[in-house]
Amino acid sequence: MSLKKLYEDYDSEFTKVYNNYVALHKELDKYRNVNLTDELVLKVNPIISDIQDRYHELLPALNNIIQRYQACALLVQDYNEFLDHIKKGGALPEDEINEEAKA
Repeated sequence: MSLKKLYEDYDSEFTKVYNNYVALHKELDKYRNVNLTDELVLKVNPIISDIQDRYHELLPALNNIIQRYQACALLVQDYNEFLDHIKKGGALPEDEINEEAKA
């Protein structure tokens, strides 16, 4: 499976779980500044539990993002330096190559 496909699947799943996490917080917000009765506690506790479950689902992805951030930034910087070096070596930008091919 390609990295692009894996990323698309990951992004789709992450977005689904994250949106659910946000929706649960909005649901919990309905009970802010309300005196909790025994009845309300029975409604709020499952929401709190679900928020914790969604967070624990997201945590490995969040850790991965944090760990990969610096590596990604360095990779982009290295690639930009690579492009600068080949330009200095006389390589033409892609749009100029296409123009020469048309001539």
